[in-house]
Amino acid sequence: MVLAKGDRTFVLILYFSREMYPVYGFCVLNDQGSIHHIQHLYPEDDISLHSNRLKVQSYPDFTRRRLLLARSSSTEILPKFSDVYVIPNLDSLDRSKGTSKTVELSAVGEDMIGVLVR
Repeated sequence: MVLAKGDRTFVLILYFSREMYPVYGFCVLNDQGSIHHIQHLYPEDDISLHSNRLKVQSYPDFTRRRLLLARSSSTEILPKFSDVYVIPNLDSLDRSKGTSKTVELSAVGEDMIGVLVR
């Protein structure tokens, strides 16, 4: 997904945390101030830095199945850091997570790259 094209297009990236699962994510606002993209961050997501771009690979089908299974284990609202959200052997799941969806964020300047990585 291309979030900005040309020299005069600017976007604002807002990082957020909330009181429910998934706890963290970011929101991209376009130059008119409307929401362009919302990305929740999950433990199974792969996040990497390539030059001046932050790459987030998510696995929507895997995440959907995992959350359905976790939420079916309880009829109550689960705390945001509940153990049912823990993924055993997360590092060994690389090939079994299925099809990925990739979002790349570009940064201009060393300061902005550091912000994206955080």
